[in-house]
Amino acid sequence: MQKYLTLCAASLLLTACTETPTQDSPPNPSPTQAQAASELTLSSLESSWQQGLQAYKAKNYPQAKTAFEQAATFAPAQYALGIMYERGEGVTQSFEQAFKLYQQAAEQGLASAQNNLGFLYNLGKGVNKDQSKAAQWFTKAAQQGDAQAQYNLGGLFHQGWGVEQDFSQAAQWFQQAAFQGHAQAQYNLAVSYERGQGMPQNLNQALRWYQLSAQQGQPDAQFNLATLLENNGALEPAMLLYQQAARRQDPRAQEKLDALQKTLSAVQAEEKTQLMAVKQAAAQGDAPAQFKLGVHYQQGQGVAQNARTALDWFRQAAEQGMVEAQHNLGLAYIQGTVVEKDFSQAAHWFRQAAEQDFALAAYNLGFLYELGQGVEKDGKQAEQWYQKAAEKGQAAAQHNLGVLYLNGALIEKDEAKGTEWLLKAARQGHANAQYSLGLMYVQGEAVEKNQVQAVLWFQQAALSGHVQAQYLLARLSEAGEGVPKNLEQAVYWYKQAARQGHPKALERLGIKPKEAKPSE
Repeated sequence: MQKYLTLCAASLLLTACTETPTQDSPPNPSPTQAQAASELTLSSLESSWQQGLQAYKAKNYPQAKTAFEQAATFAPAQYALGIMYERGEGVTQSFEQAFKLYQQAAEQGLASAQNNLGFLYNLGKGVNKDQSKAAQWFTKAAQQGDAQAQYNLGGLFHQGWGVEQDFSQAAQWFQQAAFQGHAQAQYNLAVSYERGQGMPQNLNQALRWYQLSAQQGQPDAQFNLATLLENNGALEPAMLLYQQAARRQDPRAQEKLDALQKTLSAVQAEEKTQLMAVKQAAAQGDAPAQFKLGVHYQQGQGVAQNARTALDWFRQAAEQGMVEAQHNLGLAYIQGTVVEKDFSQAAHWFRQAAEQDFALAAYNLGFLYELGQGVEKDGKQAEQWYQKAAEKGQAAAQHNLGVLYLNGALIEKDEAKGTEWLLKAARQGHANAQYSLGLMYVQGEAVEKNQVQAVLWFQQAALSGHVQAQYLLARLSEAGEGVPKNLEQAVYWYKQAARQGHPKALERLGIKPKEAKPSE
């Protein structure tokens, strides 16, 4: 796959929040810091620091400097003053002075100062260049959960700067930062998955992380995502992404856009010719052609979308034994939008396809037996059909079979089998299975209680958009259970859950449900 930006591009990999600030005021520090001599003194220092922040936000740099200097022994104030010296805001720019201030705050355990100290060591600004020391300070901050430091440390491991080159370590640190919503780390993690560098190659994971990074406006993620979609035949979504990039005057995207437009025109002409052949074959009773024509009408591909006509073609193909058509006909009877809802007819058509080893139909038939819809409720039949589908790798069937064994309501309870099937589904990316495993590890049900494992599974489910997993991951990050306490990460996942309307996430963020906006 063509990519403009390689994973090891230094200009992308190593940036400090002082060089690319994302807010108008110095970031709030990590809670890890040395305690002041007394509560009274600490209160006074915090008060001066807060006054300095307010002045800084108002761009009243002389007043901010005075206030920060009054709290000169307080790590957040040292860090904020260091930013002012590094940027030259209200003072003569001095990397040497910034270095001293960052060092004072870093030695008190302030993660953001540790990161910026590592950044100065890496570039040799204000101090002799020493990438080994840069790695040491990035590590201290990264271990406290600082996303920027995790990202920078990943960059050092990828390049072999100050540490032995280790793509696996690089990918792990990119992943930790990516889980906190760091757009560039998400991009680098996607590249790692795409190349199989530092972790097994997984194009589905690459696609997922490119999407998350692209949603935050990361231009190289948008370009690589478009290229990945194009290479997998998703030409129209790819074109939309190239158009976005072209509007940013990206010459790569414009070149791709021109070539893709020609390809699309050729594909559309070919599809028109093929559609005529499909229509002729379908009219002559060819079952695969009848099914294909049904899909065309169902999706509006080359013809006006018409669900009724699509169903008619599916029925003709189904009556000739076409398993995909039989399955689609069964779905139509469950949905009840084109024909009257009829679970017994759905079960009939699912059975026709399932008996021909069509996994998705076997799963749906098992589901009807589990619920007793269209057939008599029968746990053994549900188990039998789920297992047929599960053994063919159908993730939803693996999940439902696992739950069936774990619940023990319709069949004999078997926690070992249940856990095994849930794991198989989860490893395929099934979000409900990943969430269920997370709960099991939290509660110690069927597995030994393990908060770290719980977090890992909640993270996977959350990335797939599982709203409850997003909320629980936020709670664990806020409480420091299974992960280092990290309020930034907690806020990130609360926001993800809130976008889906999760009431408790909205409440935690102080947002009333009616104020929530899908795009916020």
